[in-house]
Parts: sequence; C-alpha cells; structure tokens
Amino acid sequence: MKKVLSLSVLFFLVAGLVNAQPPGRPDEPKYTVPKKDILKPQNPKLLPITFEQILDDASWHGTRIWNTTAGVTVDSITTLSFFPGNKQVTWTKQGWEFVSPKPGNYLITGNKINIQFNYPPYTHYLEGTYDAANKTISGTFREERAATRNAPPAYIPGTTSGTFSIKLK
Repeated sequence: MKKVLSLSVLFFLVAGLVNAQPPGRPDEPKYTVPKKDILKPQNPKLLPITFEQILDDASWHGTRIWNTTAGVTVDSITTLSFFPGNKQVTWTKQGWEFVSPKPGNYLITGNKINIQFNYPPYTHYLEGTYDAANKTISGTFREERAATRNAPPAYIPGTTSGTFSIKLK
C-alpha cells in the first residue's frame, strides 16, 4: 500500500512539473497579437492625425485683412468651427452684415482647404493652406456683396479681397 501511495504521489509530482509553466514577467502581454494585426499600430495615440481630424477637434479664430483707400482694415473671425460629418463650417466674425450667416461648406485637398459661405447677398470664399508646425491656416479670401433691393443705406455692393489667417483656439 505504501508503494502504491508513494507511486501515486510521485506520479502527481512529475505530472505537475511537466505541466508547470515558468512564471511570466509582469511586462509581458497577457495575450498574443494575431499575425494579421502585427503591422498595425498598437497604441491609438500613435496613429497619424489627418488635417480633417484636427479641424474637427477644435475651434479656430483669426483675422481677415484687406487694403482700402483709407488704409488697412482688419476683421476678426472670433470662431470658425468645422463639422466633417457633413463637410459644413460655421463662423462668427466682427464684420457687420445685415443678414444672419448660414453654415458654409469646405473641401480639403492634402493640406489645402477651400471654404465657401453663401447667404445672399453675401458670398465668402476662403482658400488656404494648413501649416502643421504653427497650427495655422492662411491664404486669401474674397467677399462678394450682390445688389439687393432691401439693403440698408450702409450696404455697398461689390467685392472685397485680401488675406486671412486662423489658428487653433
């Protein structure tokens, strides 16, 4: 009986040693990355951020500048917000307009952006380039003011053009 008991204990000890795994290091992953995912970045913070993602994640502010016969005029853009889901953009600016602004549209090609607001009698075009180092979009703008019947006396139809620069808030 002692021999059977000793052999049983010996059998369990050997079986335990054979099946035992060396203890893992605490810095080793608890799972194995599938082969198809090995070349994909594993840390989401390291994924590249596109120009459009930067637009979506922040509001922008800046200025429009143009020359007049009286000197240089500066119009502040207090907020410019982009909505990539529907490619729309909204803004509030210092310059006076006698109609309420409506959302505009934008188009991105590489690091270039074209923005258009169209709320008659105003049409605004902004064509800019994104500088990732300075987190700035700068370029040229054109504001067209169409003739309209119910305009207030201060309204002057015509076109104004100049430069603009906006930065992340």
